[in-house]
Order: sequence, then structure tokens, then C-alpha cells
Amino acid sequence: MLIVKVKGVEYKIGFKHVKFERDEDAGFVPMIRGYTRCHVFTLDLLCNSSAALALCSIKDNFSRATGRKISLGRALLKAFPDKEDRRYVWEQYFRKLEDDRKKSKAAQAKKVLVFRGEEHVLSEVK
Repeated sequence: MLIVKVKGVEYKIGFKHVKFERDEDAGFVPMIRGYTRCHVFTLDLLCNSSAALALCSIKDNFSRATGRKISLGRALLKAFPDKEDRRYVWEQYFRKLEDDRKKSKAAQAKKVLVFRGEEHVLSEVK
């Protein structure tokens, strides 16, 4: 979850990914491969709340990263009419991605598992 403060109001941005699997034996072939939903909301939920979907075609490969970018862009258009506000949120989004990548690389070097923001040291298995 990404937390961003825009014009004095704190917004939370969350994502949900759903991927459909083919089950040809049961006769189930989905029309879409999956979707990503982005929800932008405030703590009071009354000030500003918006949601958007990014659908993945059956012809495409399901990508969480691509789904996040598409659904976030659509949700930001609804939530923030001001282009500068949207630009600021995008900067914070990419900054968080970079921070998460750095934490992950550092954890791999130390043999530490990062799960939900907590570090767990992995012991050697013999």
C-alpha cells in the first residue's frame, strides 16, 4: 500500500490482482486472463475515493507491474483533476518501487526474507 499526502490530505493507494486459470477439462476458458484493480481513497472515505481496472486480454501475458501502471493511471484521472497532483503521485509511486527494490536486493545479500515490511533472518539449512 502506498500512502501519499496531496494538498494536506492523506491518500492510500492499494492494488488487487486477480488471475484466471484455464481449466479446459472442466470446459472453463476465461474471456480475460485477469485484472488489476487500483483503489485510491482517504481515511474518511468521503473526501475522495476512486477505483479503476486494468483488464488483461486472453492474448496478453498477465503482468502485475503493467496492470498496476494502467489501473493507477486511470484511478488518478478520476481522483485528481490537477495534472501536477497526478505527477506528484506518480513520482511517489516510482520512488516507492525503487526503495522496495533496494530493500529486496539488500535482503538477498544478507539472506534475509522481507515479508510485509518485516525482516526475517534465514538460517543455514544443513
